[in-house]
Amino acid sequence: MSRNNVAGIVACAVSIVVVMVLVGVGPWEATLLPETCNFTTITEGERSGFDQPSSKVIQDQTTWEDTWDMIMSSLLDPPPPPQVDFAEYILLAHFMGEKPSSGYHAAFSEVFEGANKITAAVREISPGPECRTQAVMTAPYHVIQIPKTDKYVQFTVEKETHHCQN
Repeated sequence: MSRNNVAGIVACAVSIVVVMVLVGVGPWEATLLPETCNFTTITEGERSGFDQPSSKVIQDQTTWEDTWDMIMSSLLDPPPPPQVDFAEYILLAHFMGEKPSSGYHAAFSEVFEGANKITAAVREISPGPECRTQAVMTAPYHVIQIPKTDKYVQFTVEKETHHCQN
């Protein structure tokens, strides 16, 4: 067996272990692979009333209405919140907090369901120094809907810089 083959096998094994750890699968559950969980975007945008970074699991109408009011707090006449059937679904929300310019974006990229928990992967995208941005305060957010679960939800955040070509 060549050195390249061994390196490839080791890299693959390490990748599997990393995914297992991220989605909460212990070594005793090695035969269970995490499943990708489908999600639907409920709302996303560049301005919310959340000035501090945070992630939330929303499981009821009252919490959703309070969260929606905060998201829409900069509008004089906000629309009503999108309808959610909390008997069937829950919401996951991520807020980047206040940012000094345009060019920032929050986005759920993947949601995995493991044996013990849900792992929601979020990408926080920031503009690179060469990007043209507007000098305006923003507070990016993304809210998604997933099938109802009682499992613990872990948010993982990957920070990324967008490099613009001017």
